[in-house]
Amino acid sequence: SFARYLSQNNQGVLYESLDMSENLLYARLLQKHCKYDFRQILNMLYEKQVTPQLLDAFEKTNDEFKNVAFNFKSGTNVEDIESDILTQKEKIGDKLKLVIVDYLEKVRGPYSDATANSAYVASRLTDLAREHNVCLLMLLQPQKSAGDPSQPLLSMRKVKGASVIEQDLRLILTLWRPGFNPQNMENDKFVSVAVVKNNMGGLCQMDFKWSGVSGSFSDLSLDE
Repeated sequence: SFARYLSQNNQGVLYESLDMSENLLYARLLQKHCKYDFRQILNMLYEKQVTPQLLDAFEKTNDEFKNVAFNFKSGTNVEDIESDILTQKEKIGDKLKLVIVDYLEKVRGPYSDATANSAYVASRLTDLAREHNVCLLMLLQPQKSAGDPSQPLLSMRKVKGASVIEQDLRLILTLWRPGFNPQNMENDKFVSVAVVKNNMGGLCQMDFKWSGVSGSFSDLSLDE
């Protein structure tokens, strides 16, 4: 959503997709416009039987993300990310506003210990944001003790490796789905977002209606 919004406003975004492959991520983006099941999209592409609806979704998605550069390279390290930033800067200059790293633990570092490695990478990415004057958005996992996706995340201490990572982050947003239940997905249509650290303002919690298929957030009605 952040990448889409900036791209549509003619701002550049670099998306380091280290967790999802190109086909998987693109299928997820297409779902916003065609509402097909994930497997339906992949089967249509595989069998070369693309419907007009899916073609229309392709056109809309390409237009929405025309200012987003994607990197799907596995085994990426901080130096690779900096190289990608410099490459995009050469192409579009100061239009590059946002760098997304999906996600922190997928970035390679010099340490074998996962926590030490994540702390090192978070610190170095903070340096890159400052040196290249970009907003750097890192996706992070919560600790296993935080529970399943329905459990509220109201503390920055729930960030995996919190004490050594949180100090490098200016803003921390947490996200959970109150209706999540694998045995009854009927109520899995809401999402809550909390600001649990903010060096530039206050803390808050926001609640939204959520569509898992399209990945869309919308305002709640009074009944909801």
